[in-house]
Amino acid sequence: MRKIFMLLFAATFCFAGCKKSTTPPATPPNSLPLKIALYSGEYQTARVGEYLRDSMVVKVTSNGQPVSNINVEFKASGCNAEFPVVVSTKTDGKAKYHWQMVGEAGEQKLMAVILDNGKRVDSVAITGTAYTNSSYPILGSCTPPNSLPMDIRQLSTGRLIACFSGKNAIRYSDDFGITWQPLTTFYKDFFVTALVTTPNDEIFAATQNSGLWYSKDAGSNWIDITPPNYQKSAFPLDIAYTKSGKLILTGEFSGVFITSDKGKTWIHPQTGLPQQEDYNIPIELANGDLYLMGLSLNLYKSTNGGNSWIKLPGDKYLQTIQVDKNGWMYKCLYDNQGSHILISKDNGVTFTNYTLIPKLVSRMNIDDNGDIYYYNILRETSQFFIKYNLDRPFGYNPTVSTLTLLNLPSQRNWYIQAAPYNFLYFSGFNISRNSN
Repeated sequence: MRKIFMLLFAATFCFAGCKKSTTPPATPPNSLPLKIALYSGEYQTARVGEYLRDSMVVKVTSNGQPVSNINVEFKASGCNAEFPVVVSTKTDGKAKYHWQMVGEAGEQKLMAVILDNGKRVDSVAITGTAYTNSSYPILGSCTPPNSLPMDIRQLSTGRLIACFSGKNAIRYSDDFGITWQPLTTFYKDFFVTALVTTPNDEIFAATQNSGLWYSKDAGSNWIDITPPNYQKSAFPLDIAYTKSGKLILTGEFSGVFITSDKGKTWIHPQTGLPQQEDYNIPIELANGDLYLMGLSLNLYKSTNGGNSWIKLPGDKYLQTIQVDKNGWMYKCLYDNQGSHILISKDNGVTFTNYTLIPKLVSRMNIDDNGDIYYYNILRETSQFFIKYNLDRPFGYNPTVSTLTLLNLPSQRNWYIQAAPYNFLYFSGFNISRNSN
């Protein structure tokens, strides 16, 4: 009897001690609804095209506790909407976004949204304000951050295309440079260093590491027309399309390549062009003669379509050359008086004085009105000036004359008259515009 009693007692004790607790376990913080709130940064102002001084900071919590490794999508208004950014929260539950004011002046919106397993869980709207200042140029919006503009061109439709340093391919603008979007028909990871367009809206794009590409339909489709024996790893020094339909490409350590049939066949001249020289500023005069400048400032000429070349007697203090729409040739000679611009209207046989610019002219372009656009290189900063025709005042806008440029040969455009009242030019890591 005692043995039975003890067994019953043990069974009762075990039942009481092993009974499952009715108290629910603590819920892990991130299994509760996630919430997002602005932590800091709202109601700032900046000029159109500039970034707000402080980053937008949001905080994600669950049951009042910060949650890490949660994806937050930041999507701003305007052209920024094309570039949503996803940032993971840190251990403090915070995520940051550096916001660029884009498009036109006024209030702009930024949405920060929690993405949890692909679902949009919670969001917060943030406000910023963009403004313009008539004393300063207007910066372009949605250009690649921290990338120098390399070249800019305009198609007959008015569309602008530009390339930037780094693997940022080509961007376009259909609003005269106010906003910029990626040209998605081209390869997005290519480093495009120079662009050339033709009157028929054909586009040639020179790249580093990816060769030379051609579009016959304004950028809708592309084919690789890289010349044989061209070193794709070389930095393209210059590219030009002449009035007679020649495309001339020069590359670092690669020499000169010329095609008259849009890349179907190429010539790679050796005669008269030293292998140890690099070349740029290819131009064609009215009679078809071709000229090149060596980077050592030697001048070379071809009278047979580029098949062979001769080195011309040296001009003392020669800095650069150029050609205008008439096929007239310009040379710049620099001395202690400044830059003497000479012009030849007889295919380089004789030169006369065109004007004297009391500055060092390192590169120049001549527009259809005979106006000279030029800049001079001073270490890593280039000073930008414009000399209107001789009866117009010197200088375009002294308050915006300093540009940061990177190894920019003359045949690349560093400015463009994008519309009757919009003048665009490179300014540091952006493309600025003035209304004149």
